[in-house]
Amino acid sequence: MRAFIAINLTAELSRQLQAEAMLNDFGSGFQKMRWLEPGNCHITLRFLGEVPEYLLESFWDDARLFLQCQPALKLESGKMLLLPRGKHPKVLAVAVNSSPELEFMAKRLEDIARIHGLAPEHKRFLPHITLARFSRGASVEYFGLDDVESCLFQVSQVDLMQSRLDSAGAKYQVLDSVVLTG
Repeated sequence: MRAFIAINLTAELSRQLQAEAMLNDFGSGFQKMRWLEPGNCHITLRFLGEVPEYLLESFWDDARLFLQCQPALKLESGKMLLLPRGKHPKVLAVAVNSSPELEFMAKRLEDIARIHGLAPEHKRFLPHITLARFSRGASVEYFGLDDVESCLFQVSQVDLMQSRLDSAGAKYQVLDSVVLTG
């Protein structure tokens, strides 16, 4: 099963961020963008990849024990990003200004994943919210990104997500949730 751990955003917040992002001038790249459904916008805490169900259950049992002891988070949106950087980005995203609590949560989930034998994450944790994806091979010319208005939001839940890929893109399903009560 293809899975990841995420903080899901409300559709209202996702729509607000996408509306502000649409004010940027992407030149011809704008026609090559596919906006995510507002219900699909999230912050990935740890991508797990293809994981056998027995291993996913074992990992999630330990991750759940850790997460339920964590306090709710107050996060803030940051600058607009094109990722990866360069002429052929794959996504348009909004950075999330990191906090020690968010960094600790991501680090501990990485530790739990490794304890359960999952492949280590080689990328540095960069909290962000993907708003749109560019067509494969799209060359994007833009004249600087206008930052979206900074937005504070409360996070009180973390979700175990399943991702199914098809020709229309990824389809996400919440498998389980943990309320942050610590």
